[in-house]
Amino acid sequence: MLNTSVTFSKADIRKGLRLPQKLSPNLAEEIGIHIGDGSLNIYKGRYLYSLRGHSKDDENYYLNFIKNLYKNLFGIDIQIRKWPDVIGFQISSVGIGEFKHQCLGLPLGHKINIKIPDAVLKRRNLISACIRGIFDTDGSLSFERKSRDKPYYPRIIFSNTSKKLTKQLIFLLKEDFHFNLSSWEVHYENNWNTLYRVCIRGEKNLEKWFKMIGSNNPKNIFKYHYWKNHGYALVAQ
Repeated sequence: MLNTSVTFSKADIRKGLRLPQKLSPNLAEEIGIHIGDGSLNIYKGRYLYSLRGHSKDDENYYLNFIKNLYKNLFGIDIQIRKWPDVIGFQISSVGIGEFKHQCLGLPLGHKINIKIPDAVLKRRNLISACIRGIFDTDGSLSFERKSRDKPYYPRIIFSNTSKKLTKQLIFLLKEDFHFNLSSWEVHYENNWNTLYRVCIRGEKNLEKWFKMIGSNNPKNIFKYHYWKNHGYALVAQ
């Protein structure tokens, strides 16, 4: 059982907010989604949580899967908005903010030190669900052409600036997948940070990925099945 001793604001009560009482695969996947696309801060003394993805590529994912996930986990109807470049939502909630920060250990502000919470690492099905959430938001599935007479070559890529998260992914994936690790310096928000990239290549790795981890993002599911049925990618990315 989770420690859910947090404060509910009047707005939380009015919205019918409820908190998960145990760490389920659905909650583990939501944690992965938060790690990938989420942002948690305190603004003018209030917790503010936002989740945003690509306005076109992730539209079905946000309007269907994520909206339903938050309804099932927290009992609230989130309002998905679309901007020119992003799609997502923003919510001011004391209950969700305290739950995420104090109970789950997710950080405020920059995610340079974000990591998968220790409680998730205790069960394999929770680990798979959390990694799936990270993949569907901050990861990517792309294909490269090796030669004209061969199918496109699949690549699963994770890129982030958290060394702790990268070490966790390497440890959790190394027994089942072959991958390459690279890093370089990037300029982000007036600072230089190290960007880490974990790249999983090859047909066998992709087949194993969808068997063991899977995806709930329609764009990834479509790419995988198109590649599997036709032997090449509809688009390069």
